[in-house]
Amino acid sequence: SSVVARYPDDGSDSSSVIVDVLVTMEGRPDSVRAFIGDEPFATEAVRVVEGYRFYAAENRREEPLDVWVEVVIPFPLPTPAAAAEVPETPTVTVAAVAADDTPIADPATEAPAE
Repeated sequence: SSVVARYPDDGSDSSSVIVDVLVTMEGRPDSVRAFIGDEPFATEAVRVVEGYRFYAAENRREEPLDVWVEVVIPFPLPTPAAAAEVPETPTVTVAAVAADDTPIADPATEAPAE
């Protein structure tokens, strides 16, 4: 089943929240925190990301590792027509830093990070 962000009842405008999440070698979120975003959206964004499952990351030797990723959770202002629409898919930015702060690669080019 999918985990979808709900527009908070006490929200009053559109918003986006950037959530930092440490993804374990098993693809589960470990440390989840709102990096950028205001309440009440930040709390809902963290709740949603805590329910996500990710593909586990691997280094170039195909060894699993914990990585930090950013997830952007959009909260468009609800309209009557939007209630029938499929929610916008969050953007996941692949981390270029392992959990131990070792640069992995530039996700756009897959080149080693400098």
